[in-house]
Formats: sequence, C-alpha cells, structure tokens
Amino acid sequence: MALNRTNSSRSSRAWVACCRAIHSRPCAALRGTPAYLAPEVVRGEPGDGRTGLLALGRVLHPRLTGRPPFPPGDPAVLLHQRASAHPAAPLSKRTPTGERVPPVLRGLVLRLLEPLAPRRPGSAAEVLRRLSVTGA
Repeated sequence: MALNRTNSSRSSRAWVACCRAIHSRPCAALRGTPAYLAPEVVRGEPGDGRTGLLALGRVLHPRLTGRPPFPPGDPAVLLHQRASAHPAAPLSKRTPTGERVPPVLRGLVLRLLEPLAPRRPGSAAEVLRRLSVTGA
C-alpha cells in the first residue's frame, strides 16, 4: 500500500497487520483497496473477470441501501469477513430516497456480492444483459 497525503501511517500499519494476520507472506501480495478486494484475492487465490464484478457489486450496494455492504471496522477482521460472508446490509425494495429497486437489480447486486466466484455472473456482458432487462 503506497502512502500519499490522504493515507496515514496508522492505516498503513493496519493494512500490513491485516495482511500478516491472513497470510504468512508479504503484504505486497495483496493489491487493491481492502473494501473492494474479492474473497478469492484475500484467500490468495487467482482472480478472473468475476473478481472485478464483485467490486462493482460493492459500489452498487451502497447506492441502493445508503450503507456499505459490510460495516466499517478493523481491517483484519473485515478482510476475513469479506472472504466468506454475505453483506450485512440487506437490499430493500426502495432506495434511501424512496426510489423503487427492481427485483432483478436486487438479485443481480446480491449475485455480484457472492463470496464464491462461480456464483457471480460470468462476465461484464452478462451483467449488462441483466441490467438491460431491469431498465436500469
């Protein structure tokens, strides 16, 4: 994790500690923003196109709920939780602003957030096809 003006040395130390807590290898082996890392990456497995689709789900989820899929907390605990758990914040039928969320879109976002890569959509093209069905 490279530090810049917006990163503190405290968050850097936490990131290094969480990498060491999960893996017995250098922190550089995990690359990416902890909140968006796919479970397979956290577990040290190779990623594929579905790895990036999980990040899309983690971006869409708060837009629909007003909350992140997982509550903030200790980085090591969060990485471990994200490697095996489903989101804590459920998707409802309405956004925080009262807009209706189509069932197909709710289902798609939940599939994008699946901890097991084979349960996620197979490609971005599949996601686009599903979004075209919802009219989103």
